Amino acid sequence: MNFGVWLPNCRHLATPDIIRGAAVRAEQLGYDSVWVSDHVVVPHANIVNFGETVFDPLVTLAVVAGATRRVRLGTTVLIVPYRNAVVTAKMIASLDALSGGRVVLGIGAGWVAAESAALGVPFAERGAMTDEYLAAMQELWTSRAPSFAGKYTRFGGLVFEPKPLQKPHPPIWVGGHSRAALRRAARLGAAWHPINRPPAELQAGQAEIARLCQASGRATPPALTLRNDLRVLRPGQSAPASTHGGRVLAGEPAALVEQIGELAACGVEHLVLEFLAADGRELDAQMAVFAELRCTSPGPYAAPRGVEPMGTFFVEALLAAALLRALSVVPTERRRVVTIEGQVAERDAAEVLITLEGFGLAVDPVQRKLIPALQYGAANGH
Repeated sequence: MNFGVWLPNCRHLATPDIIRGAAVRAEQLGYDSVWVSDHVVVPHANIVNFGETVFDPLVTLAVVAGATRRVRLGTTVLIVPYRNAVVTAKMIASLDALSGGRVVLGIGAGWVAAESAALGVPFAERGAMTDEYLAAMQELWTSRAPSFAGKYTRFGGLVFEPKPLQKPHPPIWVGGHSRAALRRAARLGAAWHPINRPPAELQAGQAEIARLCQASGRATPPALTLRNDLRVLRPGQSAPASTHGGRVLAGEPAALVEQIGELAACGVEHLVLEFLAADGRELDAQMAVFAELRCTSPGPYAAPRGVEPMGTFFVEALLAAALLRALSVVPTERRRVVTIEGQVAERDAAEVLITLEGFGLAVDPVQRKLIPALQYGAANGH
């Protein structure tokens, strides 16, 4: 499982310093991606959901691209019918080329009728417009002599450059959990990307997408990704409310283990986290606390030079971190008393080895850190 951070390009934390700072910090902490949302205008009835300030998603990602070097740059989600298809294709292709091929295009059709009306988008036709615009953009991204004739978009006899660096184009993640969204994900999505959905709904959606793929002859269904509100809690705190509804991931680290483990069991491959924070300092703290649980073990778990790991082994690290908190070691002259969930055993220090079954990790009781189990065994004659 990979992990991303939603950057607050809207709502109460939407300031240039916080957006840029959160993006840089996410990369420093080893997160895999950063993400922004999309609204062009805010109807009065939706201020409570979006706030008054909303920075344009593609412009924001261009700024973030210049401030970072590694993280993927995603939209969660870009509302496709809000912008001319040719202009959007140009902006995305340019962003992908200039950022070194880091764009992930999360897309949706929109759900705010008043916003659609302000932009001249017939609300009842937003789904059809989304499908056609995506087809037109794919033609521009992949053809040397692009041409297209549709109800909403027509072009031909032109050159479109630059092409996206990623081939054939940036991956398209389809947002939403309506039946139309599931059909769109099955037809063209590299991933299905709902928000705040519990495991049962994720499993039901996956089953429907798999059925649609089989019916259409698509061999490999899209991957499952998720955006979710999250709050790391201290003892005595309660989970805050979400502006999105649905399930909020919240709890002390040990409680988050179970919640994220459920998502992993559902097959979630990339989890985009919207940290629920009151201000920029708290956002930074939430990101850092969550990132501290990652696995930084040497050997087979080492990340590329200069990049701290934060992905494939993160759930394993959460489990191990919870175990470390449950593990208290009291030194004596010759032995250590090890208490694990209330059970007491006496062992010589060199004999204490707790292996996380299936993960190949061990807790070194002397150094109180995670190491690969084989490395521990070799070093201690096991």
